[in-house]
Amino acid sequence: MISSLCVVALVILKCLQLPRPSFSQEKLPPTYYEAIVKSNLSHLFSKKTINLDGIKIQGILLTGETKNGAQGYVVFEIDGKNVGPIAVGESFGGSSGSGGSLGQGIYLQSITPDSVTVSYQGQQTQLNLFKKAP
Repeated sequence: MISSLCVVALVILKCLQLPRPSFSQEKLPPTYYEAIVKSNLSHLFSKKTINLDGIKIQGILLTGETKNGAQGYVVFEIDGKNVGPIAVGESFGGSSGSGGSLGQGIYLQSITPDSVTVSYQGQQTQLNLFKKAP
């Protein structure tokens, strides 16, 4: 029964001369589309301001210079707890279960003799070793 239906379908297709789909091996380049939006869309992605006031620098140790900047370690205090030495390029943070205001994911980007640059949830912030007088 099924085989006879297949034969009938093939005969009909042959009689109608319907084109078969071609499966060519050529690959077309991808097409990219770009939409220009002039409004701020950060509210769509739950972007919020991050308060890094709970982070304090206890000390900075420079160990060398590279073409990408200074190398070394920074000792942080987060919400009153000593984090220990963190190298440039490492991530650190308080545990999310400890009830602290900051979770994991603070990234130490660069250091200078008196300041560090950290990134948290995509936002860069510079923290100074010594507080500047107002």
